[in-house]
Formats: sequence, C-alpha cells, structure tokens
Amino acid sequence: MLMSPNDSKLAQAAIDGSLPAIGSQQPKVEDALAASLAVWGVSEGSVAEAISYFNGLREAAITLDQKGGPKLLTAPMPRALLDSLGLHDHESAGANEDLAQALRDALKLLQDIEPHFFQAVIDGIDTLIPVQLREGAKARAPLTSITIPCFPMTSFFSTNALRHLAPGALTEQDDIAVLAENLLHESIHQRVNLTIIEKRVLRPDFSSENSPKIPIPWRQTATEARNREWELDRCLHAFAVYVGVYPFRKAVAERRNVASSTRQTFLQSLDQAKKSMRFLGQALTERRHLFDQDGQDLILELQAANPFAVEGPICPATS
Repeated sequence: MLMSPNDSKLAQAAIDGSLPAIGSQQPKVEDALAASLAVWGVSEGSVAEAISYFNGLREAAITLDQKGGPKLLTAPMPRALLDSLGLHDHESAGANEDLAQALRDALKLLQDIEPHFFQAVIDGIDTLIPVQLREGAKARAPLTSITIPCFPMTSFFSTNALRHLAPGALTEQDDIAVLAENLLHESIHQRVNLTIIEKRVLRPDFSSENSPKIPIPWRQTATEARNREWELDRCLHAFAVYVGVYPFRKAVAERRNVASSTRQTFLQSLDQAKKSMRFLGQALTERRHLFDQDGQDLILELQAANPFAVEGPICPATS
C-alpha cells in the first residue's frame, strides 16, 4: 500500500521537537531520506534532525539477514511521529523473536523461489516497523503494509501481512508466502518512490491533489471517494507492484509442496492481478503524455513486461 506524500507531515514532527537527535546509519539510508524530504519541501535543518532521530531508532533493531537486509524495529515510535505520517489509528507493536523468525522465513522463501525477489527486498527496505491499532481507533482493522514516500527505505506492517494479499485475498491462518509477497510488494513501492525522486517521472507541475483521476473498477465499493478514483502516480505505483508480484504469485501457486489453502489464495490473487494489470497498463499507456520523459519510458517498460497488455481504449479520466 502507498500513502500519498500530500498526506504526510513528517517535517512538523521534527520542528515541534518530537524528533530527538540520536545515532548514525548507513549513507544510502541517509541519502535517500534527505533527498526525499527535500523533494517534499522540508527545510534542511529539519531533514538533518529527522535523519538523526530515525537513525537512532534503527540502532535498536533486530537483524533479519546477515547479507544486509531489512532490520526489524524494536524501539517504539512516538505517537507524534506516527501521527505526522498519517498513521493516526496506529501505534508501535512489540517486535519479538517469533515475528523476526517469520520475516526470516519469508526472506528465505523469496530467495528460494527466485533470488532477484530476495534482492529486491534487500535493496529496497532498510527498516520494518510493526504497528497495531490504537485503542479507540476509528479503523476496523489495522493496515496490512504501507510505504510512505517521504520516509524511504522504511515500511510499516501489521500481523495482517501474514494473511492479506492486495486487494482482497485472505488466508484463514498465518502464511509465510503471504508475508513474503507483502515484503516484495513494499520493496517495489520503494523502488518507484526513489525513481520518482531521481528521474523525470512526473512533470514539474504535477500535483497529486490536482492530478487527473482514473476510476478503478475493483474499488468502486470503497467507502472513501479517493479510493474509487486514483491519481496518476498512484496508478503507476499499483501497476508496477502488480507487474512485479505477478511472477511470485504464479511461482507460489505452482509449487509442489505448497499447502492447498496457500495455493487457493494465490490462484485467487493471480486472477485479480491479471485484470488489474490489463486495466492499469492500458489506462496509463493512454495517458503517457501526462508524464515526463522518464515516466513515459517507465510505463513502456512496465507494459512490455505485462503479459496481459491489450490495445484499445479503457476509460476516460475524470478531474
């Protein structure tokens, strides 16, 4: 899942003093965070404070893989920081060895199925932060997993990530394969985020708030209107995720030793992915001219990898 940068106010958490300066961390994380915060207009001083604070949190984390993969955060995140990121209904959840082992098993499954799936997670996610619903939360269920553009190389997740595949497939019990896909899912969001920062994907005058909207057929029953029609950048993210996770879903469904319940869940998710890839690929292809040059090239690249690409009009955009 992706949260729009327009919904996030990380800067305020730094400015109001809720981000104490502690710690140090890998240059790649610092560079990514600094570049991202700068893109979203955060002041240089607040960028430095936010980096210093979050690097300190990373020091108190469980290492999941000796090859330099994501760490599991154990230190609680201040409520002010979660609020600033739009996670008003959530709080830090305790990380324990059982959860860490589930994540290690998920990483191993990615490696066993296809090493580049594993590498995508290693390269894309530096820190995993477990969350749960707060007492009195308005949401009925916690998020499954989420990536926030102004907080790169970091993904938040709940125990739902062991049972839920986007957009609507559910397992009856915890499943390592489901967790593995959700890790891969978020790593793709991370890659797209950094591509948008580093290259000319979106036009200089692009704004998610004023973006043309594309009605999403499988989201028409969503409670919030914003989830029934997606902005161009949200569609690009979703298309990249479906193209990226489809081969993994197919591989899991075809494994000989997979549980029947797992196979059924992944077969269901494959069917949804086909429809989504067909729709999003064509919808974005028709609107390539609304992206900058690197964005147009990225759409063509993704469409070339889309086994369900079709020709012909899909739907009009709405404003």
